[in-house]
Amino acid sequence: MNLPRFIATTAACLLVSTTVTLADSKIEFKTTEGKGGAFQSILIAQGKIRSDADATTSVILDPTGGSITMIDHSRKQFVRLTRADMDQLVKTLDDTMKQMESAMANMPPEMRERMKGMMGGQASMGAPAVEVADTGERATVGGRSCRIFRTKVMGNVSNESCLGDASVIDLPASDKATLAAASAWGKEISEKMAKGP
Repeated sequence: MNLPRFIATTAACLLVSTTVTLADSKIEFKTTEGKGGAFQSILIAQGKIRSDADATTSVILDPTGGSITMIDHSRKQFVRLTRADMDQLVKTLDDTMKQMESAMANMPPEMRERMKGMMGGQASMGAPAVEVADTGERATVGGRSCRIFRTKVMGNVSNESCLGDASVIDLPASDKATLAAASAWGKEISEKMAKGP
């Protein structure tokens, strides 16, 4: 799962319509990729967010409990990652990156440059693997104004998201708190993983 894209898509969905029923919210949005597009939705209830990635895959984010559950409906299977699991993953990625940098330091210069090229040029110390930047550009989506943010992975653009002002959407306070908690946790995860390979 591409967490930065999930987070950006979750934020982008705040641009369009919201249905509120019994303090549960459903936010519908359109994603476009290439020349195609698809309508998607997320549900917010009881401190959790559910996103259906496609007809057979759902992701449930529990920012308070600190878990992400990915469900494969076709196979009737799920995988749950806790905050501790993700911290361990970040540590493993960090250790791997340090080992790679150490190994590259002992390589001949031409081989080192070739390795950097294979890694998207991000093999140098401190260079982020994932970058999200405000382009300064604006657009209108679903009749609402938004700012365009660009995500790069290993120096290559992976997606663009047009993010609007969430305050224009009438959500119950509890659902706004859930979105804010999910956004803060997602940012924390992204920043930790951005330094990894």
